[in-house]
Amino acid sequence: MTPKITIYTDGSYRGKLRTGGYAAFITDEYGHYMLVGDGLRDTTISRMELSAMLAGLLYLQDGCDVTIISDSQYACNIVNNWLSVWVKNNYIKKDGSSVSNQDILSMLEFHISRMNKVQAIWVKSHTGYTDVQSLGNDLCDYAAVRYAMQASQISK
Repeated sequence: MTPKITIYTDGSYRGKLRTGGYAAFITDEYGHYMLVGDGLRDTTISRMELSAMLAGLLYLQDGCDVTIISDSQYACNIVNNWLSVWVKNNYIKKDGSSVSNQDILSMLEFHISRMNKVQAIWVKSHTGYTDVQSLGNDLCDYAAVRYAMQASQISK
């Protein structure tokens, strides 16, 4: 039987502090769960959103069916549409420019390739817990903000 996993993700960025945080809440159909994340200095919101997805995938065994729930349309589009094209084109976009965040994207692509199936679903953020997807995203938002704030406290 193929394990079915849901990963709720979110990234946070504190512009003035140039710190970010990310969190992934991993669940399976048996009720197991885990929250993972971290904070970084000198980063971007895009890197944090992608890092959240990567962090969730790192903990999974090969061959899972994975659904990623994210409030980042950018990150969802990467997983669902763009990543396979970028890999095929050596991380060059249609306009000839290089794709940003290739280091994270190559790791993301590797871990996606280990899975049976991966899909990303966009969820509207900060809806006031109107459904389980929003609740999972809000949990990750809460954790990602705290990781970002912790990163801002660490001296260089």
